[in-house]
Amino acid sequence: MRGEDVIKVAYIKVLMVAEEAAPKEDIVIDLGSTSFACDGQELTVDTKKMNTLIYNKLGYSKEGFHTHFNQFFDNTYKDDVPAGNLKKDELGTQTYNITWTISKDNLWKNGGKEIQNKVVFYTVGTGTGSTDVVAAKPANATDSLVVVLKAKVNTIQKDFSVAAADYISNFWNAEKTQARMNVNVPDSKTSNAPTGADKRIVKNLNTLFKNRVKAGENNGEALVDLNKDITLVKYYFKEFTGNDLKTKEVVGNSGTKYILKVYDNELRQVLVGGTPKAVTNANVRKIAVINNYGQITFNSDDATVQDLLNTDAFTVDIQGKPAYCAETTRLGNEISFNGQNFFTVKFIRPVNIAENSSNGFIHNKDNNTNVVKLVDLFNFTDWRGVAIKYANEYWSYYGISKIDVDVTKAAFFIDGDNTNGGKGWSTANVGIELKQNGNTPNSGTLQYLNGNVVVENEYKIKVPVKITYTWGEINYDNVVLTVKPRI
Repeated sequence: MRGEDVIKVAYIKVLMVAEEAAPKEDIVIDLGSTSFACDGQELTVDTKKMNTLIYNKLGYSKEGFHTHFNQFFDNTYKDDVPAGNLKKDELGTQTYNITWTISKDNLWKNGGKEIQNKVVFYTVGTGTGSTDVVAAKPANATDSLVVVLKAKVNTIQKDFSVAAADYISNFWNAEKTQARMNVNVPDSKTSNAPTGADKRIVKNLNTLFKNRVKAGENNGEALVDLNKDITLVKYYFKEFTGNDLKTKEVVGNSGTKYILKVYDNELRQVLVGGTPKAVTNANVRKIAVINNYGQITFNSDDATVQDLLNTDAFTVDIQGKPAYCAETTRLGNEISFNGQNFFTVKFIRPVNIAENSSNGFIHNKDNNTNVVKLVDLFNFTDWRGVAIKYANEYWSYYGISKIDVDVTKAAFFIDGDNTNGGKGWSTANVGIELKQNGNTPNSGTLQYLNGNVVVENEYKIKVPVKITYTWGEINYDNVVLTVKPRI
């Protein structure tokens, strides 16, 4: 080749190799704050945010972006549910929004925290200005864009309180330290004594406090009014303390000792006396239960439970937690009731007799006997203080069937007399005798025999009395009878 020769045609062979574009920096979009909701929440990257935070930031038109990034993968990042969807807006135009669906479970566990999700746009082949949603990362993607969505879940209120001012006074003692649970009352003059399960004490605990009744809440029953988001309260018995077994010994009206233990929403009798053994359904008795809607049932159709009821001193402590979404597994903290984390319920004995009898005896030195019918001797009232008179609807309803006076344990207090040296009650034989003739209330009598003892002043006799009625037996150690001398 000579130097003056000129090459007029040249060929260059170039090998073109496809190379995946370098990944772009993640775009982070803050969607602000959101709150817990039972239906979950949806947060949206709307059309304005799509334009300003994605298209414009990358220098794309909407059409150019979706031509290049033609597939969309809903990927999960710090969430336990799918992050969202890419969808057309509500007008059906070719405008895309990203919707992030957040489950109630994720909201619940992240109250007061920031949560994040990510979605990814991919480039696969040649686009057409439309982005398809895919179920997995495409294997042949040549470009990608990660969009990180973040939001702050507001703190969920889990602490609630019920003040004494919100207690319904009719159901509480004057100090508002004990709520009163009682049996039903006769609804007509022909009411018969209840039988079986009708003898149970049943009450909605929510009615003890300021409450609301709303369809779709608490099975349509009254619900303590904490706030609009709490549609159920889980009530349960407070555990006993004082021993490792978390049991409590109580004494019935008969003097029998019972061992009780709490099992969440059930109060059970584990054993009569002694040390409780392993608990199975075969050796426990349910004293009381609370259902999911706050209804407490005191099983006072059972003889053992009646023995506890008739002490007129049987109480239980109850706690409660707010249940979000009416789910007893999604609970707030223990509710404060007038400054403490429980309230006390007393189961009231249905029938009482006054300590002092309504009618006593006349000591007549010329006639050594005085007979009084049992129904006239004692002053009966029900738990409301309403008088129970023989042959009225209350007597029939409460079913007072027997009155037994233990005359062998009568004690005398003769004021103004030197019997017992003026030292008070004495069971010594003072020559005066009491005798019971029958225990059926209307026909039975108590007879007073003066034994020709001279009595110039009014004095007292006290005797043990046992009442048998619809709810078992009531034992009174000391009912006082008055004896007046004949003037």
